[in-house]
Amino acid sequence: MQWGMRASMLRWVSSERTWDIGASGRKGDVSRSFRSPCLSVRPLATVAYAHGVVDTTRLTRAVDHFADRLRAAPQSRLQRNGAAEALALARELARRAQLLEAPGVEPREMPDAGMFAAADQITVAVHDLALVLVDEGQVADAVRLVEEAQKRAGV
Repeated sequence: MQWGMRASMLRWVSSERTWDIGASGRKGDVSRSFRSPCLSVRPLATVAYAHGVVDTTRLTRAVDHFADRLRAAPQSRLQRNGAAEALALARELARRAQLLEAPGVEPREMPDAGMFAAADQITVAVHDLALVLVDEGQVADAVRLVEEAQKRAGV
Protein backbone atom coordinates (compact mmCIF):
# COMPACT_ATOMS: atom_id res chain seq x y z
CA MET A 1 0.00 0.00 0.00
CA GLN A 2 1.39 3.38 -0.92
CA TRP A 3 0.36 6.45 1.01
CA GLY A 4 2.02 9.07 -1.19
CA MET A 5 4.21 10.61 1.49
CA ARG A 6 6.45 9.49 4.28
CA ALA A 7 6.43 10.55 7.88
CA SER A 8 9.33 12.84 8.60
CA MET A 9 9.67 11.91 12.26
CA LEU A 10 8.44 9.05 14.41
CA ARG A 11 8.73 8.84 18.18
CA TRP A 12 8.85 5.64 20.19
CA VAL A 13 8.49 5.96 23.97
CA SER A 14 9.32 3.28 26.50
CA SER A 15 9.43 3.48 30.25
CA GLU A 16 13.12 4.36 30.21
CA ARG A 17 14.03 6.02 26.91
CA THR A 18 12.54 8.02 24.07
CA TRP A 19 13.80 7.63 20.53
CA ASP A 20 13.18 9.98 17.64
CA ILE A 21 13.40 8.00 14.44
CA GLY A 22 13.62 9.78 11.11
CA ALA A 23 14.96 12.97 9.66
CA SER A 24 16.37 15.29 12.30
CA GLY A 25 17.08 18.18 9.99
CA ARG A 26 20.83 17.62 9.92
CA LYS A 27 22.34 16.04 6.85
CA GLY A 28 23.30 12.42 7.46
CA ASP A 29 21.69 12.27 10.92
CA VAL A 30 18.73 9.90 10.74
CA SER A 31 18.43 8.84 14.35
CA ARG A 32 19.21 10.08 17.82
CA SER A 33 18.15 9.15 21.32
CA PHE A 34 17.92 10.89 24.66
CA ARG A 35 16.70 10.25 28.21
CA SER A 36 13.03 10.56 28.83
CA PRO A 37 12.03 13.20 31.40
CA CYS A 38 9.65 10.76 33.09
CA LEU A 39 10.79 7.80 35.13
CA SER A 40 7.85 5.55 34.43
CA VAL A 41 4.95 5.30 32.03
CA ARG A 42 1.53 4.25 33.25
CA PRO A 43 -1.14 2.84 30.94
CA LEU A 44 -3.61 5.47 29.73
CA ALA A 45 -6.55 3.09 29.61
CA THR A 46 -7.42 -0.53 30.16
CA VAL A 47 -9.58 -2.25 27.57
CA ALA A 48 -12.07 -4.78 28.88
CA TYR A 49 -14.23 -6.80 26.52
CA ALA A 50 -17.83 -7.23 27.65
CA HIS A 51 -18.36 -9.96 25.08
CA GLY A 52 -16.46 -12.83 23.54
CA VAL A 53 -14.15 -12.25 20.63
CA VAL A 54 -15.80 -12.77 17.24
CA ASP A 55 -13.84 -13.87 14.17
CA THR A 56 -14.16 -11.00 11.68
CA THR A 57 -11.59 -12.30 9.20
CA ARG A 58 -14.21 -12.80 6.46
CA LEU A 59 -15.37 -9.22 6.87
CA THR A 60 -11.94 -7.61 6.82
CA ARG A 61 -10.88 -9.73 3.83
CA ALA A 62 -14.01 -8.75 1.90
CA VAL A 63 -13.42 -5.06 2.58
CA ASP A 64 -9.71 -5.31 1.83
CA HIS A 65 -10.56 -6.90 -1.54
CA PHE A 66 -13.13 -4.19 -2.31
CA ALA A 67 -10.69 -1.45 -1.26
CA ASP A 68 -7.92 -2.91 -3.42
CA ARG A 69 -10.28 -3.00 -6.40
CA LEU A 70 -11.24 0.63 -5.79
CA ARG A 71 -7.59 1.68 -5.60
CA ALA A 72 -6.88 -0.11 -8.89
CA ALA A 73 -9.98 1.23 -10.65
CA PRO A 74 -9.64 4.02 -13.20
CA GLN A 75 -10.96 7.45 -12.31
CA SER A 76 -13.83 7.10 -14.78
CA ARG A 77 -15.16 4.03 -12.96
CA LEU A 78 -14.87 5.77 -9.60
CA GLN A 79 -16.78 8.75 -10.98
CA ARG A 80 -19.53 6.56 -12.45
CA ASN A 81 -20.54 4.70 -9.33
CA GLY A 82 -17.58 3.16 -7.51
CA ALA A 83 -16.77 5.97 -5.11
CA ALA A 84 -20.43 6.72 -4.32
CA GLU A 85 -21.12 3.08 -3.46
CA ALA A 86 -17.98 2.89 -1.32
CA LEU A 87 -18.94 6.06 0.55
CA ALA A 88 -22.46 4.76 1.15
CA LEU A 89 -20.98 1.50 2.47
CA ALA A 90 -18.51 3.33 4.71
CA ARG A 91 -21.30 5.48 6.14
CA GLU A 92 -23.47 2.42 6.84
CA LEU A 93 -20.62 0.50 8.48
CA ALA A 94 -19.71 3.54 10.59
CA ARG A 95 -23.37 4.02 11.58
CA ARG A 96 -23.62 0.40 12.70
CA ALA A 97 -20.41 0.64 14.70
CA GLN A 98 -21.60 3.79 16.47
CA LEU A 99 -24.98 2.26 17.29
CA LEU A 100 -23.29 -0.79 18.82
CA GLU A 101 -20.85 1.36 20.82
CA ALA A 102 -23.38 3.91 22.07
CA PRO A 103 -26.97 2.72 21.48
CA GLY A 104 -28.70 5.84 22.79
CA VAL A 105 -26.59 8.37 20.89
CA GLU A 106 -27.40 9.68 17.43
CA PRO A 107 -24.69 8.40 15.04
CA ARG A 108 -22.55 10.94 13.21
CA GLU A 109 -22.28 10.73 9.43
CA MET A 110 -18.92 10.00 7.86
CA PRO A 111 -17.93 12.96 5.68
CA ASP A 112 -17.21 12.69 1.96
CA ALA A 113 -13.42 12.92 1.65
CA GLY A 114 -13.41 12.56 -2.13
CA MET A 115 -13.43 9.70 -4.57
CA PHE A 116 -9.79 8.78 -4.05
CA ALA A 117 -10.29 8.36 -0.29
CA ALA A 118 -13.27 6.02 -0.60
CA ALA A 119 -11.14 2.86 -0.27
CA ASP A 120 -9.52 4.17 2.90
CA GLN A 121 -12.88 5.20 4.32
CA ILE A 122 -14.40 1.73 3.99
CA THR A 123 -11.25 0.21 5.48
CA VAL A 124 -11.38 2.48 8.53
CA ALA A 125 -15.12 1.98 8.97
CA VAL A 126 -14.91 -1.82 8.84
CA HIS A 127 -12.08 -1.95 11.35
CA ASP A 128 -14.12 0.19 13.74
CA LEU A 129 -17.12 -2.12 13.23
CA ALA A 130 -15.05 -5.28 13.64
CA LEU A 131 -14.06 -4.17 17.15
CA VAL A 132 -17.66 -4.00 18.38
CA LEU A 133 -19.39 -6.92 16.65
CA VAL A 134 -20.72 -9.44 19.14
CA ASP A 135 -21.90 -12.43 17.09
CA GLU A 136 -21.39 -14.27 13.81
CA GLY A 137 -24.76 -13.11 12.47
CA GLN A 138 -23.63 -9.49 12.55
CA VAL A 139 -20.43 -10.46 10.75
CA ALA A 140 -22.37 -12.33 8.04
CA ASP A 141 -24.73 -9.37 7.59
CA ALA A 142 -21.80 -6.95 7.21
CA VAL A 143 -20.08 -9.27 4.71
CA ARG A 144 -23.30 -9.36 2.68
CA LEU A 145 -23.41 -5.54 2.67
CA VAL A 146 -19.82 -5.35 1.42
CA GLU A 147 -20.37 -7.89 -1.35
CA GLU A 148 -23.57 -6.15 -2.53
CA ALA A 149 -21.86 -2.75 -2.55
CA GLN A 150 -18.95 -4.15 -4.55
CA LYS A 151 -21.34 -5.58 -7.16
CA ARG A 152 -23.19 -2.25 -7.44
CA ALA A 153 -19.87 -0.38 -7.72
CA GLY A 154 -18.83 -2.53 -10.66
CA VAL A 155 -15.27 -3.12 -9.48
